[in-house]
Amino acid sequence: VSTQSTWGLISQLKAEIFELRQAELLVGDLQDQILALERRHDALLEERQRSERELNNRIDQHLRTISDLKAENESLRRSLSDNNPEIDLSLIHISEPTRQAEISYAVFCLKKK
Repeated sequence: VSTQSTWGLISQLKAEIFELRQAELLVGDLQDQILALERRHDALLEERQRSERELNNRIDQHLRTISDLKAENESLRRSLSDNNPEIDLSLIHISEPTRQAEISYAVFCLKKK
């Protein structure tokens, strides 16, 4: 093998080694990006689960409040009927709470029987 072809082969191998090192750096960068994305995904998943738990707790609280209000309404209706027999009211609708907050309002619709 001639000296010139040896130097040509060495130059070619050096160029390939350089390209492989560049590719290795890119692979490392991509692995870092994948790891960062996985961490972000896990954080978002935890946040979603926390939000769902909070929402379910608020829904349960509102349902308990509605149930309590219905019971109170029924008690008042019975009290009104007992105290004034000519007034006999029937609950026809209770609106949903106006907002998801500690203080919200619901509307009761009554009609005479």
